[in-house]
Amino acid sequence: MIQKPITDGIEILKKLREGDPDLETLYQKRLQELRLAEKIRQARKQAGITQSELAKRIHSSQSVVARFERSNFNRFSMNTLIKIATALGRNLHIELKP
Repeated sequence: MIQKPITDGIEILKKLREGDPDLETLYQKRLQELRLAEKIRQARKQAGITQSELAKRIHSSQSVVARFERSNFNRFSMNTLIKIATALGRNLHIELKP
């Protein structure tokens, strides 16, 4: 039987991660960063404010908020996360799961 080539990016990543713990660790880290960036962006949009307005509320700049909303930003401090949550009228909830 001839195997069909995998063209789906997610499936390719799954195959590459199999048996490579370092790659799996990197993948999980990047996935967490992506999820956090997306949650911040969604919360800001649900609050009906612009990046500039959020920046004012947290005493920062629009470009910094834009970096927060990109998945490649990974230097959040607890203080920054609390400021963002407060400025968006949200509660910060951190959960550690197995």
